[in-house]
Amino acid sequence: MTLQMPPDETTAVPNEPTIGQQISWINERYDLIASARFGPGAYEEEFHLGAAEPRICRYCDKGAPDVSFDQKAHALPGLIGNQWLFDLRECDQCNALFGSTIDAHFGRWSAPWRALERTPNREGASPKYSAHDGAVHIESDDSSQRTVVEGMFEAGRYTIDPEARVVDFKLTRRGFAPSAVFKCLVKMAISVAPPEASESLKHLKAWIRGDAESSEAFADVLLILFIQTRPTVYAPGRFDFQLLRRKPKATMDSPYMFFRLRFGGRAYQIALPLLVEDAGQSKDKVPKLPMLPGDIEAISDLTQPAVPIQLENMSNSKIAGREPVVLRYGIGTLQELDPSQFQLSASRGEKRN
Repeated sequence: MTLQMPPDETTAVPNEPTIGQQISWINERYDLIASARFGPGAYEEEFHLGAAEPRICRYCDKGAPDVSFDQKAHALPGLIGNQWLFDLRECDQCNALFGSTIDAHFGRWSAPWRALERTPNREGASPKYSAHDGAVHIESDDSSQRTVVEGMFEAGRYTIDPEARVVDFKLTRRGFAPSAVFKCLVKMAISVAPPEASESLKHLKAWIRGDAESSEAFADVLLILFIQTRPTVYAPGRFDFQLLRRKPKATMDSPYMFFRLRFGGRAYQIALPLLVEDAGQSKDKVPKLPMLPGDIEAISDLTQPAVPIQLENMSNSKIAGREPVVLRYGIGTLQELDPSQFQLSASRGEKRN
């Protein structure tokens, strides 16, 4: 379900903000408590979160011999291109649980655009995508830096606007639970949070592990995902994140903590559903929060309008994904190969063709 930001005469968040207004609003209210950028042109060495000794899992609060720490746990999923950031405080048992539940749902939810944008997996290879009905297949040739899309013509699942120089793909995803996708983003925020934030995140840890009592407590909370799309500007394999916490003297009408992740041509932002710190806020309304702009240091004109955002309601725990999702990309060159397939040339730089 896609939502539009509702008009709110009481909010200080501009309905159509400039980038400068977004930055000012956030700087007045929030402190940056964790951030990093990994991938080509950024940090490309292994970095480990948490103390090696004693090894106590941050999610289940258990240590040896009750749990083991033999596997390398990715702090952020390997499927977004994370080959460098690992968590020493995630036990093998929690790692396996998350991998088969929330990570798997996040993977199915994001599969179409990860394949189109050649987002590398933990082994560094571009992912493949096949529609659930088998009509469309996407596979990358990393040696030639090309993305091959098969079956689109016969299935009638793309349209080209030569004047606007854009191509729209209409794809479907395999089944996923929206709330599990949201939980996966919450888990990423927990993994990079500093130790002093641990107590605030305690209830979230039980919730993402599937604790029945916690699930009941979060049953009526509206889970909204902010998405900002800029598919013409991306670098395959690069990702960054930011975790922000409300200043002690800031007004209490905005979320206590929020997390932003960017990889490929999209940025994702969530307000962490903290039931204690945000007890005075309505649980069934869209969080009062603008999207944190990306690449702030590269923005030359702060008066330019902010990139529009899309809001998705991720509260439902039932399986979704059969409905089509439309993905738009700018095109430079488009070469038709035959009636059943065509090929998009793409560079590994910051321009998408």
